[in-house]
Amino acid sequence: MAESKFFYQDLKPFSTFESFVDSSHYKQLPIDWYVVVSDIKGSTQAVEKGQYKEVNLIGAASITCALNALENQDFPFVFGGDGATFCIPSCQKELIEKEMAKLIELALSNFKLELRVAIIPVSKIYQENKTILISKFEITPKRNIAIFQGGGLSYADFLAKKFYDDYKIQSFEAALDELKGVSCRWNPIPANKDCILSLLVCAREDSNDISQIYSQVIKNISNILGSSIEKANPIQNEAKSYKGLLRSLKDESAFHKTLFSFKFLARALEIIIATSIFKYKFNPFFLIYNFAAYKNSMAEHSDFRRFDDTLRLVIDCTNDQVDKLKDYLHRLYQKGDIYYGMHTSDDALMTCYVETLSQGGHLHFVDGAGGGLTMAAKAMKKQMI
Repeated sequence: MAESKFFYQDLKPFSTFESFVDSSHYKQLPIDWYVVVSDIKGSTQAVEKGQYKEVNLIGAASITCALNALENQDFPFVFGGDGATFCIPSCQKELIEKEMAKLIELALSNFKLELRVAIIPVSKIYQENKTILISKFEITPKRNIAIFQGGGLSYADFLAKKFYDDYKIQSFEAALDELKGVSCRWNPIPANKDCILSLLVCAREDSNDISQIYSQVIKNISNILGSSIEKANPIQNEAKSYKGLLRSLKDESAFHKTLFSFKFLARALEIIIATSIFKYKFNPFFLIYNFAAYKNSMAEHSDFRRFDDTLRLVIDCTNDQVDKLKDYLHRLYQKGDIYYGMHTSDDALMTCYVETLSQGGHLHFVDGAGGGLTMAAKAMKKQMI
């Protein structure tokens, strides 16, 4: 299979999340591409110590740094809470290695977090009779997120953790000048109902019909919620609030290698302007930018539902709905069809990537407070032992 640099860009997107079970949407990833897997060593312990915001930030930063390095060229990726996975053609491998190595240094020096990044040839995954099938889900016009199936991405994650020394990126002295385009200036978003549920569901590899299992799971989750999953988006809550000026300046000072630079000065100025608009409702650019439209569009630009061989949801639920979901999923687990993990919290967290404020120009990575997806993964791993 010949490499196509524009393989992902050429995919035709679908617009209803539940359609991820339709095999006609998928195409096989070219054999000469690479899978990049990032995760934070000891992320569960870091989350339990209260560093879940920093863990989220660095996990998302591995995606945003790649987006910046590739000048926002579209490529398939998925955010996992304490890390991310994305795929690149071979012509971009050297560039991505350099950027990820710089991010490793910044994460360690400024956040005291050990980011691990592995780059695995797709050919190695295919040699083991695994496959990576990719489709493209359009969350809003001009903004897509990738959907993965076939088991190959899960196998890449296994290789990255089990044989990390064979695939790891070597760190070096240089660090990123700044975490460009990424921010986390919104306060934790409180649940509109009772709680925010971080939920993982993974069909067992030995199940007879994996697609049918996910189809039924999605259908029953919607039935328990009483509406489509889209209605449970935690970011649509009007209670979103912006952090104070000093808090944002302090938080984002760690995004820079040094504070004595024009880049930090530019960020500080941007924070002052953004805080005046979103916190104090003073908009000096009302004739140029519609900031209210941007705030209202954040929900549809968020990745609160995703699939990468595992269904990952961060949704707003009642306590009764959580209990019903747990009962339903536990029955499937006892039946031998799935593994699952759940974690509830009072709030959702949002890490933002902003290229522009226009339609499709921004993306918001969503997790439950307290390391929701990381803790849900911890619970699911206990079932797999």
